[in-house]
Amino acid sequence: MAVRIICRAIVIDQENAKVLLVRNAGQSFWYPPGGGWEAEQESVLECVVRETFEEAKIKICPVRLLYVQEFRPDNQDIHLELFWLANPISETEIKDIHDPHGIVEEARWFSHEDLHSMVVYPKRIKEQFWHELGSMLTSPNPFLKKE
Repeated sequence: MAVRIICRAIVIDQENAKVLLVRNAGQSFWYPPGGGWEAEQESVLECVVRETFEEAKIKICPVRLLYVQEFRPDNQDIHLELFWLANPISETEIKDIHDPHGIVEEARWFSHEDLHSMVVYPKRIKEQFWHELGSMLTSPNPFLKKE
């Protein structure tokens, strides 16, 4: 059994009240950008920044660890997903997506209302996430310490 750590960014455009999601080629569901942590080369924060830029061409600043989720895609390997709340720090217009791994086909910004008719993973992005967003953006983050 292998364990893979995946860093995902829930990127919020606060000005327009939208969340950034990506979709793989040939799929109909949407999810937060992210991917595998290259532990020998980067920190988990560097991973979430790199993966978001690779998949959506948006530069971000992670602001807090939201939650951790276990995912078993094949009932053998374990994917441990770290979901980070992040703010965009570059232009939010999405241009020419070219995922170097050839997986992500599209990246888009969505309002809470847009998500109601969509298939989104994890489901909590459609449900309780929006109700908790205000407190997440204003409360101190115990997981990011400036040293």
